[in-house]
Amino acid sequence: MSPDFVPALLSANRQQVVHKNETPSWDYKVRLDLEHKAGVAEFAKDVLAFHNAGGGAIVVGVSDDYHVLGVQRNELKDSKLLSDKIDKYSGGLKIFQEQISVPGSARCIWVVFVPGHQGRPRPCHANGPIVKKRNVIEKGAVYIREGDETRKCRDQVELDNLFLNSSLEHLTSYTYEVDLPYFTLLSPHCATFVGRQNLLDEMSQKLFAPRTSSVMIEGVGGVGKTELAITFLRGVFDRGEAGAIISMSAKNLVWGGHGIKSKAGTFSDFFSFVTEACRVLGVEIDGETADDASLLLAAKLEEIERPIVLLDNLENVDDGDLYRYLNYGLPAHVKVILTSRLYRDIGGRLIVVDGMTMHESLALLQAELDRVGMGERSKQERDIMNDVVQAAGGLPLAIKWAAGIAAQRDSLIEVSQILRQETGDRQRLLQFCFKTMFDELSDGSKRAALLIPYLRESWNPTLISLALGVDESTALTAMNELDSRGLVHRARPGSAPRVLPLTMAYLDQRWNEDAPLRTSVRKKLSFEFGNNTDSVCLLDIKDEEKSALLIRVAEDATQRRDYPMARKALRSARTWSTEPEIDYLEGLLSVELGYGEAHEGERLIRAALARKKDDAKWDARRWWYVDKLRSRGDSDAAFQEMQLLKDMLRDSWSPSSDVAGALWEIAVRTRSKEVLVEVLEQVTTAEQVVWAFERLTDPQLTSSLLDDAVLSTANRNLIRLRRKGVLSPEEEDLLQERWLALQGG
Repeated sequence: MSPDFVPALLSANRQQVVHKNETPSWDYKVRLDLEHKAGVAEFAKDVLAFHNAGGGAIVVGVSDDYHVLGVQRNELKDSKLLSDKIDKYSGGLKIFQEQISVPGSARCIWVVFVPGHQGRPRPCHANGPIVKKRNVIEKGAVYIREGDETRKCRDQVELDNLFLNSSLEHLTSYTYEVDLPYFTLLSPHCATFVGRQNLLDEMSQKLFAPRTSSVMIEGVGGVGKTELAITFLRGVFDRGEAGAIISMSAKNLVWGGHGIKSKAGTFSDFFSFVTEACRVLGVEIDGETADDASLLLAAKLEEIERPIVLLDNLENVDDGDLYRYLNYGLPAHVKVILTSRLYRDIGGRLIVVDGMTMHESLALLQAELDRVGMGERSKQERDIMNDVVQAAGGLPLAIKWAAGIAAQRDSLIEVSQILRQETGDRQRLLQFCFKTMFDELSDGSKRAALLIPYLRESWNPTLISLALGVDESTALTAMNELDSRGLVHRARPGSAPRVLPLTMAYLDQRWNEDAPLRTSVRKKLSFEFGNNTDSVCLLDIKDEEKSALLIRVAEDATQRRDYPMARKALRSARTWSTEPEIDYLEGLLSVELGYGEAHEGERLIRAALARKKDDAKWDARRWWYVDKLRSRGDSDAAFQEMQLLKDMLRDSWSPSSDVAGALWEIAVRTRSKEVLVEVLEQVTTAEQVVWAFERLTDPQLTSSLLDDAVLSTANRNLIRLRRKGVLSPEEEDLLQERWLALQGG
């Protein structure tokens, strides 16, 4: 011990310590409890924390008010015994001790010196005893000093920041918070679990539903699948609702704040899963094959009521034997929870985890800032929190990373910019979160996903099919796959996609890397004018101009007999407009040119002609279409003609327009008394009633059509006009004569 150490530690009379506080480098204790297992574990935790903090001293024999009390000399242990006490936790770490005498007393100050780590942090090598249903110290955990406290390092981001230039591959991705016979619970990577009660409720409903044996929690990396499963099982454990809980993680890559790091998972294949599960349940399998061990495991599970198995990060396991065992080897009453970035078909019910809500994101950011000692911020920085959360896009991993950046820079102001900038760290975060799921998509879904940052609000089946050169059903299938995988969310089928900001950033990155796809899409979304001399890409046009331009393209292409181009333009125009012109032109393509189904084309034409009012151009189109239908001569054409004329009659009933006459003629031709009644019911003027009675007394009108309904309708109109006094004496005489003729007939 250095001669300068004692005066630096104690007052001149050695009755008090000089520094009345504790730091990452030293800690004061009244005594060390080395007689009980929990006390030894707590001491080991402090030793490992000082070691990982760069070394320090534990000063024993000092009261909470910093007075020297001393330690009985018979409580002291030499350096070897002290190191041996914690050896199973420290993994051979050598510590040493010294004593400082206290004047006028047989007691002494006991100082335990802990050397600092060399090159990489030292994890705990064994689980400690259980206190309050939790292990005092966790195997695989890295303990550190924060101010005057010892605590566990929560996640890889924190490890990366603390041990920037150190290798961390010797550490496990998840330690056990609880490691007991029949029960293992993974230790969470967040200090506080925030929100998501709806997902916890959904898990409970689906997992414990009758005839359900498993649930699959799926989502992109960093969205919080594992934390959700851990929190759910902690509740089950604390409430005593399971006879056994076996949790293990296959996670072997973690985000460390400055890149992706390799870690060891709890299991990686069928045999390691069976081995770990048997360890938890106390099943002896020494020398057994994987198949034999799995039978012993299944037999043990049969004896246990309400067992639950959690397998985390299953996308890292490609072992058919494991999946067959989960499907067919486990007893039927075993409940299985799986988390994965990729869909694994084991017959379970799917739970897709989306980004956090704005409220949840803000709460998580505040909790993480509190954890890193930045809870109290200026009003300006509290306002910036909203911007940071929006940049993180509801992704918990990005929010935790943002808090880590804020702690490093002691400011939130730059964090939002860093989350949005094209930095190397951000690119690596995007790869970590999204690459695995993206790479497993079908080729069609990949291409559809890459169109999202290009098409934006126009991302719909029509434009996807045009851009990729596929039919709309194929485009819709791709959209549904992206929706089911949680990469894209739509409020309803056909609505614009809602994508997490960081998902959009990743897709934008991939889109910009795929030059052939960009070239192909722009070509397919380009439209030509005239004699192919001018061309414009659809997405280079302002939204408010697109529909009119595309209609002109369609008309121009039809005149040039470039029917595929016309069809393509009209399908695109439908995305931005409901103009009846689109229906009309597309209907013509189908009916007149045979481009599509004639029945659907006729429906489109009728819909368009029925909508456009008071327009000479559209009146001409209606009469043209009436003539087309009449020339066909079949019953279906006659019905369509009748429907169109009825629409025209409702718009403008004028004897001079010939609409009423045309409708009357087809009603007589098709012997439709109902249509005759409809025409008569439209009569409201003297001119119209005279016109109607002229036709009613036409000798060609057979008596079978003049039934009571037709005649009574005509009579009501005559009586109504008489009461109004709008008929001239000549009209009165003429109508009276014709009415009597009708009655006589």
